[in-house]
Amino acid sequence: MIETDCDLVVWFSLSCSFTCKGDVLFGAIYLLPENSKYALEDHSVVLQKYSDMLCKSYSHMCCLSDFNSRIRNLQDYIEPDCEIFSEIQLNELYNDLNADATHFDTTHICKQRSHNDLVVNNYGFRFIDFLKLNNMYILNGKTPGDLVGKVTCTNVSTVDYCICTPSLFCNVDNFHVHDFCTLLSDVHNPISVDFLFSCDKSSPDVNLLYTEKNPNARLWEPNKYDAFINNLDMDADDIILQD
Repeated sequence: MIETDCDLVVWFSLSCSFTCKGDVLFGAIYLLPENSKYALEDHSVVLQKYSDMLCKSYSHMCCLSDFNSRIRNLQDYIEPDCEIFSEIQLNELYNDLNADATHFDTTHICKQRSHNDLVVNNYGFRFIDFLKLNNMYILNGKTPGDLVGKVTCTNVSTVDYCICTPSLFCNVDNFHVHDFCTLLSDVHNPISVDFLFSCDKSSPDVNLLYTEKNPNARLWEPNKYDAFINNLDMDADDIILQD
């Protein structure tokens, strides 16, 4: 975990021992709906502040959560025009954008995004600006597991996203919008992304996963059903249900 005074994001990192490509920064983000009286008018400024601060130490970044941003068919990438970029002396940026484009050509992440949400809100425009400013791209509607751009909220809107830097495209295995479940949310579908990393098993951090102190989960044994029921703490169950 990475401690900050930002209430919008929970930050954590995965060390290079687990990725073999450098430390990866992850963020779990929640933005209040734009029509909420508690919503921040400058949330994009706040996010940018911490992104700038943390990205100095991380070349790879991924954020996954509820952005409450609806973007319909807005593009999350810039089509660079060589003549225009050269005229305004942004040749380095032009080269960077072309380098990003090669990640679409060499991985299974599509450049064009499929979508089923037909609305754009104010947060959506800010969200797209944030992506372009921070060299990050949406995985929804582009990635195996969700090439159709499924909606994520009330069967109508897409407000939950996974975004990442193009350097992680080669590690993305799939992205899924799961079936709605009342145990997990009031209106949102769960989303998940699977990454494939090589790890250095000689590293002390990685080696902890293979010690006897961290045994693998055991399969359920049907003959232990009665023992399981008899050992349930019913008083604790009642407290949970009341809460």
